[in-house]
Amino acid sequence: MIMVPPLQHGSVKLLEQSQLSPPPVYESEADFHRLFAHGPRATEELHPFVPNFPLTRKEGETRVVPLMALQVTIFPEFGICIGGWDNGLKSIFLDEWWSLASTWDEDAGPPGHSLEHKVRATFVLSQAQIERLKAWTTDQVSNDSDSTSFRASSFVLTCALIWVCLIKSEESDIKNDNDLLYFIFVADCRNRLSKCPIPDNYFGNCLSICFVRLTRKELTGENGMVEAMKVIGKRIGELEKNGPLEGAEKWMVKWKEVAERWKHVTVAGSPRLGAYDPDFGWGKPKKVEFVQIDRSVAFSVAENGNEEGGVEVGVALTSAQMSCFKSLFERNLKAWSK
Repeated sequence: MIMVPPLQHGSVKLLEQSQLSPPPVYESEADFHRLFAHGPRATEELHPFVPNFPLTRKEGETRVVPLMALQVTIFPEFGICIGGWDNGLKSIFLDEWWSLASTWDEDAGPPGHSLEHKVRATFVLSQAQIERLKAWTTDQVSNDSDSTSFRASSFVLTCALIWVCLIKSEESDIKNDNDLLYFIFVADCRNRLSKCPIPDNYFGNCLSICFVRLTRKELTGENGMVEAMKVIGKRIGELEKNGPLEGAEKWMVKWKEVAERWKHVTVAGSPRLGAYDPDFGWGKPKKVEFVQIDRSVAFSVAENGNEEGGVEVGVALTSAQMSCFKSLFERNLKAWSK
């Protein structure tokens, strides 16, 4: 991406094949099955399999922003790992994006939170659990006059469940019932721009940034799951009603305000992302990980690689918070999907 002052607009520079560098290929003796299992393991264990973050460079007054970097690691007799950085919003790491756009030191690595003592794990929701959650939430909002303004999709239900569990599992003792808690996600605009349709092979990101909020009391209360589902679902419904680009000129100002003033959680991916669709000749991937959630207050969502209709959720937390989160996730999922 070529950014020319005053950095309001950019352009994509296409390189000739001879100018492209092939991705580096490494060999590892690490435990392949442990690395890509669902259970908790140290966050830094996956980092050797992701390439160094491609740094922005300056050419005079012009800023050159690499859009992607890839790395291949071979595990002899077990498999391969393809790791990459995507510098676009499709990976939806808003903390990194805002830092890159404003305060990031170009000579330093990617911004984010400390990885010390963090572990990452994957939590799976089966198709049956998703369907039971849908039935439960439909019953909960049956008397809500606004219940017809949104659809309880797998994405909405999953995000509501994880948002509640993350906030409840916080280790801080300083909590106020009136605190505003934000959840931030992006939505694909391509199929929502009826007056200007964009093809599926569009090279780039055409995304809408969505902000929703609840007070801590609302989110952690008895009906927290329902309240979270309603605000997320209704915001998605507004995209269809008002258009996905409404208020786009204020997105960055809003993000700066929320990032500086309020506690917030973001999400990477979607059950519709097709993370397990690629086939490199050996079948679908065994496991897909969103490594960047290690460095931000975020979780990842993808389709279940082993069951159609299911969902995988990735989280990276301290060991103590992970234990609490796991307990809350299992208990709430059982209670809410009877």
